[in-house]
Amino acid sequence: MSVEQILALARQRPILIIACSEKKNQAPPGDVLLGHEIYKGRAWQVYRAWRGALAGPDGPLGRRDFVWPVEVWAMSGKFGLVPELAAIPDYNQRVPTDDPAYRSLLASQVTRLRPSWAGRPIVFVGSKVYAKELRHAKLQFEQLSWRCGSGGAGWGCLGQNLARWLEGQARR
Repeated sequence: MSVEQILALARQRPILIIACSEKKNQAPPGDVLLGHEIYKGRAWQVYRAWRGALAGPDGPLGRRDFVWPVEVWAMSGKFGLVPELAAIPDYNQRVPTDDPAYRSLLASQVTRLRPSWAGRPIVFVGSKVYAKELRHAKLQFEQLSWRCGSGGAGWGCLGQNLARWLEGQARR
């Protein structure tokens, strides 16, 4: 596969936005963690396990033609949309609801990202509060369900649904 083909595939990957979580891993003094390292929430645990399996000794990461199957972003209560590989300093702030400054930040980020995200599926994992703010920023997305086939609901079900969705992306 040529470099051009690999880049074309990368530009078609779905976008996965995972809401931040109140509980966070602590960076060593004077250091920061990356977006996919800092959050302890269930969705981030599921994502890290899946990511680790792809990067593990039996995973496809070592292949020359491997294209990471999803583009992952964190939705931070303080920084808005942050790429998973960006450094995030320690903070403690939930998504402010109906806050003009936060909404302005999110809207400007969505406007800036929209051209590179055009035509790509966008999937969101998080609460209604976070989803409301993304919708206010005029971002169209699919929100993964909190419900399980067994009739249950909650973070456990959301984690199962995310794991299934990620597995489907890995097989693409």
